[in-house]
Amino acid sequence: MNSKTGLTLIVMLLTAVMASAFASAATVPLEVMYVEIDGDTYYTDNVAIADKYDRGEEIEITVKVNATAPVENAQIEAYISGYRYATYERHLVSDVTRSFDLEANTADKFDLKLQVPMDMDKKDTKIRIRVSNEDDTSFEQVYQLRIRGVDADEAVQIKEFTVMPSNIVEAGRPLSFKVKVENYGDDDLDDVYVKVSIPDLGIADDETLDEIVADETETFEELLLRIPKCAEPGTYTAEATLKFDKYRESTETLSITVLEGGVCEVDVPTTEEPTGKTVVTVPESQEVVMGTTGGVYPVMVSNLGSTAKTYTLTASGVDAWGTVRFDPAAVVVVQPESVKTVYMYVAADEEAQPGAQVFKLSVESEEDTKQVVLTANINEGGDVQSYDSLRRGLEIGLIVLVIILIILGLIIGFNKLRGDREDDEEAQTYY
Repeated sequence: MNSKTGLTLIVMLLTAVMASAFASAATVPLEVMYVEIDGDTYYTDNVAIADKYDRGEEIEITVKVNATAPVENAQIEAYISGYRYATYERHLVSDVTRSFDLEANTADKFDLKLQVPMDMDKKDTKIRIRVSNEDDTSFEQVYQLRIRGVDADEAVQIKEFTVMPSNIVEAGRPLSFKVKVENYGDDDLDDVYVKVSIPDLGIADDETLDEIVADETETFEELLLRIPKCAEPGTYTAEATLKFDKYRESTETLSITVLEGGVCEVDVPTTEEPTGKTVVTVPESQEVVMGTTGGVYPVMVSNLGSTAKTYTLTASGVDAWGTVRFDPAAVVVVQPESVKTVYMYVAADEEAQPGAQVFKLSVESEEDTKQVVLTANINEGGDVQSYDSLRRGLEIGLIVLVIILIILGLIIGFNKLRGDREDDEEAQTYY
């Protein structure tokens, strides 16, 4: 009899413990009446959502719940499962309501919003709706979600648009642009065209890709723009224009800051009539090889005036890394309507730093001074490079000399023709 009583007590004790455990593990006292996803209402879970969603598309969700007992500090969370970058883009694939209280037998609706990430795989996944509070066991409802590629109108997009070496550049210098594009659509696409331009400076470069495969990324890296030498300092907008599938396109922009380059006066000689009576023509840059006699700059000094002029040539900014000399001399006399060539030899010291070195050439007469900013490209090499540099300089000098002589010939011819006409008029008046 005592053993039966003891067994009864043990059973009652276990029953009490289990009842206590179940009580502590009670489910949050809320029932989901329905879930509305972009206008479609679902009264049960584990069903497929009617719509298919594109990458980048937003998903609007409304959850209506009813309290079967008083509930405090409850929350409803919606999230998309299976995204590998969810840790970094949590704001896209999850959303949660504020905490709320409900009295027994009362209902309320709560809105949530998700967005399908652009880098999410095209597949079937799930949206999970979780209901929880502080003390009770949470529960969730699951809805099947199908992800597909971006609509054809926006399938190929610019993923990155960058500039090297910097978005701050001096006038006259080049910039290299890189454009990375990705096909987020379901199909391979042909003839993807990218153009990089700075419209306000009138410069552009472009490149075409034969094909871009679905879900693949391609990079355009050979897009070069040289800022014009005389570009006004300021901020300009660089545009990357992407065209694909014949009629579709998109554009990204970035800002470029242009600084004074100091090379606006350096230009290739033209046949335009000079604005002054002295014209100085010189190659803007030459190769200067360390350990040699240096590079040669043929300096063409044109006197378009009516009297002879004495010119003094000097170079500044060279002492820190090299030496300079003039041949036949740094002081020359140029007869009226004539040209004289002075060869400026620039040599680099053994301790000079390889790379571009900028210096200034001044050509001064009693009436005016012409200043030109030049560049010496210092590099290590041998006599062959020095000879090539000299030869290139002489070839450029010869071409420039021919152009200057043509200009002088035209000016002299026009002056002579004008003089003959004046003589004819005087003769007619005399008779």
